[in-house]
Amino acid sequence: MLKSRCMRGCLFALILLTGCQSNVHNLYSEGFPGTASWYITPFANFSTDKHAGPLVERVLVSQLRSAGVENPIMYRNADFSTLSKVEADNRHDFRQYKGTGFTVGGKIHSWTTDEQGHPLIFLSLYVRDSRSGKKLWSIRGFRKGEANEPDYKLCEDLIAELLSSLRVNRKQK
Repeated sequence: MLKSRCMRGCLFALILLTGCQSNVHNLYSEGFPGTASWYITPFANFSTDKHAGPLVERVLVSQLRSAGVENPIMYRNADFSTLSKVEADNRHDFRQYKGTGFTVGGKIHSWTTDEQGHPLIFLSLYVRDSRSGKKLWSIRGFRKGEANEPDYKLCEDLIAELLSSLRVNRKQK
């Protein structure tokens, strides 16, 4: 009973946070260049699901392409072999990728299923300038799926929704 009330309270708080966005730099108010190099860094995974991080990262690559990023580059596992994903996120290892344009990463705050079988996902995403490390864009959001909805589909929908506020200029043909 107490756990259920606590869960509902947490969900309510998460829903209030959904869509909190901050644009830090006016340089990209007209949009980020889709032709620049975009490097995806490991997500900090605060959930108990070890598979959530790699799944979110794969979905992010696909959704960035849909948003207009021409060639998002996924980190190699060897790049972070000595760091946990949380350490990598906390250190914002953008320095080792100087000149790549932008680093994209985020946090998996929650990845669970409620008592009725509804998947619940709470994520945050950010874009940093890889030269300075300055956060240029960030957003977070929560999504509750239908009972027994695949995690992949729910994650895909949430990331697509979050990235819809990221303005990317596509290459003119």
